[in-house]
Amino acid sequence: MGIRDALRQVFANPCQRLVNYDARVFQFSGLNVKTGPVDFSAGTFDSHLVRVEAAGSIVKMLDAYQFWVCTAAQTLKSKAKRDKYAELRINVAGQFLKLYGTLQAFRVDPRGQSKNLDNAIRVMQAFFDRVAVDHLHPPRRDFCRIGMSGTPMRIRTAKESFRRNQENVADTLVQTHRSVRAPQREFEILDERPIIDRVEKIRRLPLVAKGANRLTQKQLTSLTHRKAFSGALEFAGLKMSDVQALAEEISK
Repeated sequence: MGIRDALRQVFANPCQRLVNYDARVFQFSGLNVKTGPVDFSAGTFDSHLVRVEAAGSIVKMLDAYQFWVCTAAQTLKSKAKRDKYAELRINVAGQFLKLYGTLQAFRVDPRGQSKNLDNAIRVMQAFFDRVAVDHLHPPRRDFCRIGMSGTPMRIRTAKESFRRNQENVADTLVQTHRSVRAPQREFEILDERPIIDRVEKIRRLPLVAKGANRLTQKQLTSLTHRKAFSGALEFAGLKMSDVQALAEEISK
């Protein structure tokens, strides 16, 4: 069965969490994998704990994001927007399927497969930073007007007005994000910065309906044209044409 068929099976189900990570064990129950969890709880993997925890942390964040994307898409009336949301979720699911194989290989040969796992973590982190974060928190725009006295007055931005709604984020997502905080020093081994360095920013996700309808079609399209998006597709072994075709199919 090819990756497109595997993804079609994943999206035949309602919105759900695809991967669970807890106590060094990865459960890919939402991906319909047949070989069971990938378990790193044995002491023989203690020397590779940094990599395992880093992978687990970014998986938690991306899984919460894809769940939000799936739920938010249901509030959209525009078929074109639903297609873009489906493309984003397909990308994440494809990354998870690739990660599953990478973790299986790493478990058998941690020394020989460490670079492959490091690459997987970096690709997923880049997608999270440059696609998911900007999707949930679009870049801020300032607007000014001239007051009656002739002095510039800064007025409330759309971002600031919307921030009041961010306080009422879904409890399940908040709990997920609170559980992934990790010491910065450990993750600097893999990169110049921690694997999860924006937890505070992502804790306050926008409400599903408000956040979904806030982005324009042009903004959504720009997300799927970013290098981090295409890099994640390449990592997952997906072509954009296949993703678009599958998105049109599942977003009906």
